Amino acid sequence: MLFLVIFKYSTMMFSFIVLTSPLIALSSSSWLIIWVMLEINLMMFIPLMNMKMKSNMIHPSIKYFIIQALASLILFFSFIMTLKVNSPLSFSIFNELTSVSMAMKAGIPPFHFWLPQIIENLNLFCLLILLTWQKIIPTFILSLTYTNFLPLLLIMGAIVGAIGGINQNSIKKVIMFSSMSHSSWMIISLLMSVKLWLMYFLMYFFINVNMVWFMKMWFMSKMSQINHLNNKKLKIIMVINLMMLSSIPPFTSFLLKSMVIFSLIYTYQMMTLIIIMVLLSLITMIFYMKLSFFILFNNHTSTNLMKNYHLGDMFFPPFVTLMVNFLPLVFFFV
Repeated sequence: MLFLVIFKYSTMMFSFIVLTSPLIALSSSSWLIIWVMLEINLMMFIPLMNMKMKSNMIHPSIKYFIIQALASLILFFSFIMTLKVNSPLSFSIFNELTSVSMAMKAGIPPFHFWLPQIIENLNLFCLLILLTWQKIIPTFILSLTYTNFLPLLLIMGAIVGAIGGINQNSIKKVIMFSSMSHSSWMIISLLMSVKLWLMYFLMYFFINVNMVWFMKMWFMSKMSQINHLNNKKLKIIMVINLMMLSSIPPFTSFLLKSMVIFSLIYTYQMMTLIIIMVLLSLITMIFYMKLSFFILFNNHTSTNLMKNYHLGDMFFPPFVTLMVNFLPLVFFFV
């Protein structure tokens, strides 16, 4: 009994620190505090991963720790180099190494090799946190250290996110590749404006909350299982979530992505980057629309995947779907 109480409160403590450390980092102007929050966030997230895993599945958290420790070592090395050699070249190297370190931490291509091996063994709560909340501090640091290497990272993230999601049946991997694509857009939005980034992040976070909720309540891990839902309304809501991920009109995601594009044109005038990002978004859009049509029109024999739901559960997906579309717009008028 005592063990269960300790387990419960330690989980709450770790979760609280994981959720608050990025907010402290965002509100700080000190590199030291940002770095400390980054490391505290890592050390609190690993116990959460282990608490939710079976004893024979601990190796993903070890892989995660090794990758994050290596990225932290690169970041620390760049700090030391800047302190020892005070020259324009050292600052340039610092920015480049910092970009590499943060790309590794956030799983941004081409430094995403560790991510597919880990997510399949993660529980849904840790999956949601890893692909959304854990990317806040690395994304913030990437926006502070703009280099010539950053546009390449953005394009690589969009390419892998668009092509990697094609023909994926695992919902976890669909969410993972989607996060790679949207990470590029979130970094661009943060370069433009914190308010724009906040709107985009909230929109993407709540879409993922909805996706994870579907997986948890109906024990789904494959896209093909959605077809067996015996509730057409829930299938439609799932399709709406996929269309919001694809950023097609008239959804809020399309409006926010359009705002990012226009801001990028006005501020940086990077027409080549914009054209590449938009074309890759079209590939992603085609993939999500194909998947949506498959869910809606390809009928299979229904199975009772919904035997454990309650009436309150039925109101959650439409509520979150409406929130995704309207809550980010509140910040537009603030």
